[in-house]
Amino acid sequence: EVPAIVAGDLNAESLQEVTAVAGAVCGLRDLDVHPLLFASNEVPSPVTSQTMRRKSRIDYVVFSDNGLLERVDDEKAPPPLEEEACIPDATHPSDHLPVIGSFKFADKAARALFCAQRVVRDCLGATAPRPLLCGEVALAFEALGGRGAAETARNAYKNGLCAEGDVDKLREAIDVPRDAERPHLFLHHAHKAALERSAGVDEAARLAFRFFDRDDDGFVARGELFKTLKTILPADVFSEAAVDRIFAAVDRDHDGKISPEEFSQALRHAAGERERRDAVSRRDRRGRLGSAF
Repeated sequence: EVPAIVAGDLNAESLQEVTAVAGAVCGLRDLDVHPLLFASNEVPSPVTSQTMRRKSRIDYVVFSDNGLLERVDDEKAPPPLEEEACIPDATHPSDHLPVIGSFKFADKAARALFCAQRVVRDCLGATAPRPLLCGEVALAFEALGGRGAAETARNAYKNGLCAEGDVDKLREAIDVPRDAERPHLFLHHAHKAALERSAGVDEAARLAFRFFDRDDDGFVARGELFKTLKTILPADVFSEAAVDRIFAAVDRDHDGKISPEEFSQALRHAAGERERRDAVSRRDRRGRLGSAF
């Protein structure tokens, strides 16, 4: 539950593709990873490497997109290169331009409102849901509160998190059984349902599927899954038996190939399970801490 910033030359022109593929591999293999993989943003920048052979944006400053940090606009970033420029040159000693970002820590109230907005938008289907981790559900409840689904939905409207016309839709989406001892968990259950019912193939799944679909025929065969996972996973994690288990679980209609819809559905299920484990582990940790006093 601390902010994270990763900076450097990632040697990739699409950060979205990198995170999508990494997220898909970890989801399919059920590996625990840092939440930055699922909740990240980047400092915008122009082309960062411009030589005689390439003109690319391959350098990034990536930061946690979970409300812990707020990016501050500044004027320290270098101006874009001229169209005909080729670096390094007399002005630029490196063949990479710097990417500069300034941040400030968000206070708890601002982060709670950020988490509540994400829950509301995901439950309404306004965004492609991602797992809620690191206490985001509990913080969202702090901002929304409510003794029932109707009051919680009205609070969302009062806080400017949804339109008045969406109040009834939100109430229906979060109208799930509540636990008197852990009142915030109803938001987790409602959000997990939103993850599961998210329709279609979202952008992250589409990018990852394209990476796995090596022959570009619109499906992922067992051999393609094997080669991709063998290339990416460390030797102590990869195994042929694991590939067989993953393929059997994702190929739901057992036709010997994975469709984009099956791939996306598997990733949505993995995201829901990741969120469930996070919520349960936090509940158990609170219980252990409480019993120690």
